[in-house]
Amino acid sequence: MPGDTLSSPETSEASGASGCAGVIIDVPIRPMTAIDSSQAPDAAPTVHQLEARITELEIKASFAEDLMDHLNAQVARQQEQIEVLVREITQLRRQVPEGRGDGQGTLRDELPPHY
Repeated sequence: MPGDTLSSPETSEASGASGCAGVIIDVPIRPMTAIDSSQAPDAAPTVHQLEARITELEIKASFAEDLMDHLNAQVARQQEQIEVLVREITQLRRQVPEGRGDGQGTLRDELPPHY
């Protein structure tokens, strides 16, 4: 499809704890069957055209590999964050007394410690 682009978000370490902000890289995508619109459909591509196509495909493969590396790193960071959050929730649940979780505490129990 002429005009299509392959977008690749790059994560930034300065984007905060979530790592969601990023920069978009647009790589134009050309159909694999198009050689040159000025040639007849039966004409074979020249060596120069084939070399240009191979170079273009190598560039696209390089971008795709880089994108995959960035996404793998992001998934690893998110998994670490999930594990930390699960540990924190577990610790918080241990800190809450058994009877307090269902709202059966008295008003005296809810007063701040400075009263």
